[in-house]
Amino acid sequence: MEIIKRSQLNEALKTQNYRMICEEVRQKRTAPLDMTYDIFLCHSTDDHEEIRALKAFYENQGKRAYVAEIDDPGISSNGINKHTARTLQNRMMHSEELYYILSKNSQDSTWMPWEVGFFDGKKSGIKIKVVPIVDEHDYEILDFPGHEYLELYSKDGTTIQSLRLNRAIDIARS
Repeated sequence: MEIIKRSQLNEALKTQNYRMICEEVRQKRTAPLDMTYDIFLCHSTDDHEEIRALKAFYENQGKRAYVAEIDDPGISSNGINKHTARTLQNRMMHSEELYYILSKNSQDSTWMPWEVGFFDGKKSGIKIKVVPIVDEHDYEILDFPGHEYLELYSKDGTTIQSLRLNRAIDIARS
């Protein structure tokens, strides 16, 4: 399981990719409907600043990452409607993988479970990855309270329990 530390995101804030993403947000440009993505970032809109940094983080690695409010600024995350659902379905079908961004806010998202379910049904669970964003204060999110189904999507078979037993979480804190 890949764990992203906030310190990594802070480094991404200093990059040219991050500045370009902020400019895209300011200009509210919609990406072409047939644009392909390496990663569909399934996330809570309450994490918008971290998600911008995460998009830059992955793009610094040469991966194109989809973020709904950046690539499709006209869709609504507040209400459930057919236009938003169809747009997200199209974007997921044009994405190679889905990264479920686990944060304190993801538990309250209405769209995230729907997105992971749709993607799993269309592309299979092997293309889904749970990516926690953590610092020294919020490792409790790794327990998936109320969202235990997320352990199904660990590519390497790693569970939270085995991470704890192998002390990988302690290593990630450093």
